[in-house]
Amino acid sequence: MKKIFKKPMMCVILVSMYLMLCGYTYDDIGYGIPNPSYGVETRFIVPENDGFKSFMDYRKITSVRSAQYKVQHMDDIYTSDNGIRTLKGRYCLAIGTVFDAHVGQLFDIYLENGELIPCVVGDIKADKDTDINNVFSKNGCCSEFIVETENLPTNVQISGNISNIKEEWKSPVYCIDVYDIYIDEIE
Repeated sequence: MKKIFKKPMMCVILVSMYLMLCGYTYDDIGYGIPNPSYGVETRFIVPENDGFKSFMDYRKITSVRSAQYKVQHMDDIYTSDNGIRTLKGRYCLAIGTVFDAHVGQLFDIYLENGELIPCVVGDIKADKDTDINNVFSKNGCCSEFIVETENLPTNVQISGNISNIKEEWKSPVYCIDVYDIYIDEIE
């Protein structure tokens, strides 16, 4: 796994410059865009993948004292219309230990087609459930969305692939940027 430290993505810079030229600030837009003030702690270029994105039901997180459980029961968390657990405009996901992220830490997924998926770590995949590099689960997924299963669209429940929620998500993961900021640090 190739790691590049403290290198902002060109698209983050371009989006930020465009928004500034249009007179917008990050506060005007909201959580759905990358925030250049977060500072990329680590960038991971993800090995070749087919773009499959799995999911797990949030009720599988049962250890009441765990950070994972606490995140799933924060006041601000909700299940979006498409069934994905969402916290402060970011999707809750489980990722492997290679990403060196912690529960509650912010990260963004960039797809090969340029699509950005804003995320927060909701769970960490156990090493025994991932490949030898602790990137991909056995189904080839490096990003497992945390959901309320019965609220997922039927085609997603049948396929097991969260990418079927949006046409733009049917693209391989290019990289994951992990930020040095946690969900409780943003409003």
